[in-house]
Amino acid sequence: MRIFFAWALNNLSIEDDDHLLLKNHVRNQIDLVNLKSVLWVVSQQEAGRRPDPVVTIPGGRLTARMLSEIQQSSSLEMSFEILAESYFRHAIDRGILAFGESRRLAVMERFLEIEVVEAGCKMFRADPLGIGVPMGYVWRKYNEFVNLRILLRDNSFDKPAPAIREELFFVEGSRNY
Repeated sequence: MRIFFAWALNNLSIEDDDHLLLKNHVRNQIDLVNLKSVLWVVSQQEAGRRPDPVVTIPGGRLTARMLSEIQQSSSLEMSFEILAESYFRHAIDRGILAFGESRRLAVMERFLEIEVVEAGCKMFRADPLGIGVPMGYVWRKYNEFVNLRILLRDNSFDKPAPAIREELFFVEGSRNY
């Protein structure tokens, strides 16, 4: 994964608007991968285990210092407070109550993923003749695919409809093509 991200960042210039749009989105994805890894370390430390520190992937929008602070925090709540000072603030605000009820890292990871998917879907609104339109379309289809997978999985386990609805990815603006 590290090699792919390095290749992508090196081959996308900032002079071209399409390349800049893609480069920013690759940086968001790097941040998501780094955050999941760092938050996993914090959750393991909270559980009394001693995991190896994570070597983060360079090139994301979050600073190495912030990722290091998150990794060294004593609890997931403290990690989320640090992360709330970044562009993931909206995801933290939306997900903190659900995390508090479940105490499962996967719940907050889901809100972080939704933030990245929403950013991808917003590419749809970029230059109508640029790469943003097909990229936004791909991200909206990805959102639809994830929701269909959730529906099929939960339906096969006879989960009640309200519980299924809570798990679905409701990306803002995904209904307004």
